[in-house]
Amino acid sequence: MKQRKVVSMIGALVLIISAVVLITGCYQPNSNKGNTGNNGGSLEVQPTGKADPALKGTSWKSTADVSIEFTENGNIANISGAQALYTVEGEKINFDLSSYIAIFKNMTEAKLIQEMKVDAKEDIVELEKDIKEAEGKGDEQTKKKLEKELEETKEWLKTLENPDEQMKDGIKQQLKSMHTYASKMEPYAKFDGIFDSEKTKLTIEKFPNYDRGTEEVIAKKIVVEKK
Repeated sequence: MKQRKVVSMIGALVLIISAVVLITGCYQPNSNKGNTGNNGGSLEVQPTGKADPALKGTSWKSTADVSIEFTENGNIANISGAQALYTVEGEKINFDLSSYIAIFKNMTEAKLIQEMKVDAKEDIVELEKDIKEAEGKGDEQTKKKLEKELEETKEWLKTLENPDEQMKDGIKQQLKSMHTYASKMEPYAKFDGIFDSEKTKLTIEKFPNYDRGTEEVIAKKIVVEKK
């Protein structure tokens, strides 16, 4: 069952851009649209090559709460929510957040609202499917809970069709944060790391750490280990 986002108006906006987690504020969009980088119109960064055989499907973690997940399909690394393209040259790995950052640089109010609509519609489909499954199992408690979520999600979609001033103001504030993030992170979009001989430990000397409070980026050394 996928994670759903049945939340209040402003809460949804925060969720859409939350996970300004590490990189320390890498925005983790769910699936916005944007004519950016190599994204082909989708918020999801598209791979430019094959996944490295030794890395694909692996998870890495640091004591600084930085996590790296190398996808199975293509040269994409999810770094604490951010999506970076990567290339491996021997014991060296190069990361590039340019396409990911461009998504936020080019985000507009219309795109953000449209994406929330897409998310809501996907949630409705999932909820209707889960309700049928719960009904088939005779699980009335779960069914009632899901039906409540379905009702809330449909109401949320109606709100998105005609945003009020509160929502519009919230979107403007979040867009400002997104654009600030993009402009601050652009100079730090590309960074590299070195693996140990067994490829179980990765050291990144200049990892871009974005602080939402100060809206500044500090490059710091981190070490992540294969889980």
